[in-house]
Amino acid sequence: MKKRVVFLRYIEFFSLILIASLSQFATDIYLPSLPAIADFFGVDMNTCQLSIALYMLALTFTQLFWGPCSDLVGRKKTLYTGLMISIFGTILCAKASSIRVLIIGRFIQGLGNGAAAALFRATLRDTFTGKELARIASYFSNFLVIVLMLAPMIGGFFQKYYTWRASFIFLLFWSVLCVIFLKFTIHKSQKSKTKNTRSSWKLAYKRLLKSRLFMACCLSNFLTYAGMFAWITSSSSLLIDQMQMPPIQFGVWSGVTGAGLMLGAFFNGAFVKKFGIIKMLYWGWSIIIFSGLILILTSLLFDPIALALLISAFSFFVGASLVFSNTNATALSPFGDIAGTASGLYSFIQLSGGATMSYLIASINESGSLLLGVIFFLSGSSALLTFFLMTKQTYFSNLSDS
Repeated sequence: MKKRVVFLRYIEFFSLILIASLSQFATDIYLPSLPAIADFFGVDMNTCQLSIALYMLALTFTQLFWGPCSDLVGRKKTLYTGLMISIFGTILCAKASSIRVLIIGRFIQGLGNGAAAALFRATLRDTFTGKELARIASYFSNFLVIVLMLAPMIGGFFQKYYTWRASFIFLLFWSVLCVIFLKFTIHKSQKSKTKNTRSSWKLAYKRLLKSRLFMACCLSNFLTYAGMFAWITSSSSLLIDQMQMPPIQFGVWSGVTGAGLMLGAFFNGAFVKKFGIIKMLYWGWSIIIFSGLILILTSLLFDPIALALLISAFSFFVGASLVFSNTNATALSPFGDIAGTASGLYSFIQLSGGATMSYLIASINESGSLLLGVIFFLSGSSALLTFFLMTKQTYFSNLSDS
C-alpha cells in the first residue's frame, strides 16, 4: 500500500511538470523555425517575432483571471478549461495558411496556457511554505528544465527533417497528454483546499498590492524575466540569421541555457537552507550582471562570437534560476488563503516583463549581441536595486529563521 502511494505521488509530480512546462515549451519549440516561417509566409523576422510577443501578451493578462478563478472553482476545473482553449489555438497554428492566422492561433494558445503558467505555483504552495517551498521549487525546476532543454532541440529536429508545422502538431499531442494526466492523476484534494476560499477578488488584490515584500519580489522578477526574454526573442535571429548556425545545431546549443537553469536550481536547493533566501537572491542578480558585462566586453572587442553569446546566456540563466526559485517562495508564502490569486498576480507581473521585452525586440531592427549584453546588465542591476530599495534585510533575516 505504501509503495502504491509513493508511486502515485511520483505520477502526480510528473503530471505537474508536464502541465507546468507547457507554456514555456510552446514558446521555445518553434524558435529554430522562425526564419523558415518568415520565408514560408514571405514576411520579415520582426513580423514573425510578433507571434512571440502576442503569445506572451495573452499569457500575461490571463494570469489575473485564472488565478482568482482557481481559488473559487478549484485548480482542476480551471486547468481543464485553459488546456482546451490551448488545444484550439494549437490546431489553428498547425493549419495556418497565413502569418495572420498563425499569430491569432498563438494568441489563443497564450490565453489557454495562462492557466498552466499561473496555477503550478499555487499547486506547490498548497503543500509547501517558506524555505521548504524554495527547496521543493528548486527540485521541481530541475525536472522542469530537463523538459524545457529538449524544446529547441526537438524544434530544430522537426525543422531539419520535417517542417515548422510538425512543432505545433507535437504541441497538440503534448496538450492532449496534459488533459489525460490531469484527469487521472491530479487529486481532487487540491480542489477542496481552494474551493473554500471565497475572498473578494478586489480585497485580495488590494492586500497583495499593499504588501511591499510581495511587490518587491514581483517587480524584481519583472526585470529579470525581461532579460530572459530578450534572449528567447532574439537568439534565433542572432545565431541562425546572423551567424548562419543550422537550426538543429541551434536547438542543441540552446540546451545550454536550460543547463544553466538546472545548475542554478540545484545550487539553490543545496544551499538555500545554509545561506538563506536573501543571499541567494543577491548572488543570482550578481551573476546576471556579470553575464551582461561578459557580452558587452566581447561584443566591443571582437566580432560576434557564438561561444561568447552562449557563455553569457548560460551565466544569465544560472542567476535567473536562483532569482525565480526564491522570489516565488518569498512572494507566495504569506498568502496561503489566496494562493491562486497571489500566484496569478505574481505570474502576471513576471510575464509582463517577457511580453514587454518580446514586443520591443520585435519592434526594433537592431538585435546585435552588444544590445543583448546591455539588456542583461540592466536587467540584473535594476532588479537588484529595486529589490534593495523596497525591502529591509532584517525582514528577510526573520523570514530565514522561521
